[in-house]
Amino acid sequence: MDQRQAKARLNPEETVNQMVKIIDNDDYGLCFGIEKEVAKVLHRKELSLFEKLIHSRFETV
Repeated sequence: MDQRQAKARLNPEETVNQMVKIIDNDDYGLCFGIEKEVAKVLHRKELSLFEKLIHSRFETV
């Protein structure tokens, strides 16, 4: 995550969408609870996008 954010300077939305896609496609539960660790390393902008994406999923249910 740090490499994508700081060194590669990739699009924050792309980083967050890729992380959520990994969580969604985790058939074995390896990502269970990973959002707590992800929140620790995301920069402010990415964390805000991550929160909005997760909240929007619950609002649509």
